[in-house]
Amino acid sequence: MRRTIVAVVAFSLMIIASSSVSANLSQFAGKWENVDATTRGLTRLEISVVGTKVKFHAYGSCEPSDCDLGEVEGTAYAPSVDSDLKETAQAITVSRPGGKDIMIVRPIAGDRLQVETFTRFTDTSGRSDYTATYIFARQK
Repeated sequence: MRRTIVAVVAFSLMIIASSSVSANLSQFAGKWENVDATTRGLTRLEISVVGTKVKFHAYGSCEPSDCDLGEVEGTAYAPSVDSDLKETAQAITVSRPGGKDIMIVRPIAGDRLQVETFTRFTDTSGRSDYTATYIFARQK
């Protein structure tokens, strides 16, 4: 199972690396809101950047108010090994504790972020592991 997760992350990073999108790492920083107000997944993000260190705080859809999914460190990726990470960051990956969730965050047009999630269940519930994609707009 661990090999599968590593393979998924490696494949995703290859796709990211082949993309021509790049951004200043500070472009990721801020408060973000899912453009789909009816989402049952991620609703809000708070991303902070200091130097090349990234903190990622996520919130999910719960009733009566959003669930705090906690803050974790993210890892930023440049287009090549000799790139200036702060000036050319293309993506951030985030793994929540326990490695059950992996997120890939990329800037897209219109001052938005695309977040791809990969969720793995390790209990005996019979739920299928799944992936989802969300679009976030910067909060004003």
